[in-house]
Amino acid sequence: SSTTDFFKLETIEKTFLAGTKVVLTFSSKNDKSPLLFINNSYGSTIISPKKTEAKLVFIMPSVFSKKAGVLNWSLINEEKSKLKNSIEILPNIATKTIIESYLGPRSIQAGNKDYSMLVVIPTDIYDNPLPENTSVKINEQFLDNISSTEEKTKNLIAWRNILAKEKAGSILVSSYSNTTNSNELTTVIYPSNPTNFVISFNRNHDFADGNQITELTTSKLLDEFGNTISDGTIVEFNIVTTENTILKTRATTINGFAKAKILHTDSKDSWKVKGFVNGLAESNTIT
Repeated sequence: SSTTDFFKLETIEKTFLAGTKVVLTFSSKNDKSPLLFINNSYGSTIISPKKTEAKLVFIMPSVFSKKAGVLNWSLINEEKSKLKNSIEILPNIATKTIIESYLGPRSIQAGNKDYSMLVVIPTDIYDNPLPENTSVKINEQFLDNISSTEEKTKNLIAWRNILAKEKAGSILVSSYSNTTNSNELTTVIYPSNPTNFVISFNRNHDFADGNQITELTTSKLLDEFGNTISDGTIVEFNIVTTENTILKTRATTINGFAKAKILHTDSKDSWKVKGFVNGLAESNTIT
């Protein structure tokens, strides 16, 4: 008879929980000591049996028994594979759930177009993603508004788009699964693009002496939703002289206002001034 008759798998279980003791037992009709070749998606190794009477007991190393997935095995005697099959190791949902969460981008623009995405991966303590359809609760807080939604895991993750609001501010996002809360993550809603604005000027004297200074000031720069635009937005003032020469001065906004200074000419002139936030907004023209 073939040597396969000498070895028989005694273990009935086909599935095991990650982190538990995973043992495969074979009965043997001879005194041979075969080896067990095992491999999973993390690697492979060969293990020797513990022999008791007519039994061969193979204990899986913890590196293999902690990882969920298919574990293939092959019983090898005299360099030939005598029996082969596989077992499945399942995520251990009885252990404490650990939540990995990712949120990005961390800054978005006010309005109803932009969004951040939250991705949540609930795992067991051995870093195995929990089974499909695990419930994940996602909490959002913006100003005084708190909302919760439930998502189910699919392809190892649960995810949700966190939509921007019309007001600038921070959205706090956290998730919850199997009694475990994730860290709180933040995405900042920055004001949208500035809208057109008004400029004015201020000067102590109107002499063309190359010495006096005129200050050009914007009205408060707002986006379409009434948010004060972000500090540091550059406003450029274009000045066209009587001779059609172009002079420029620029300033950055603080609390929505930009103030730029420019030196008077040393001969009589008339200036037409217009302000720009390049490519986004412009002002009226003043003379």
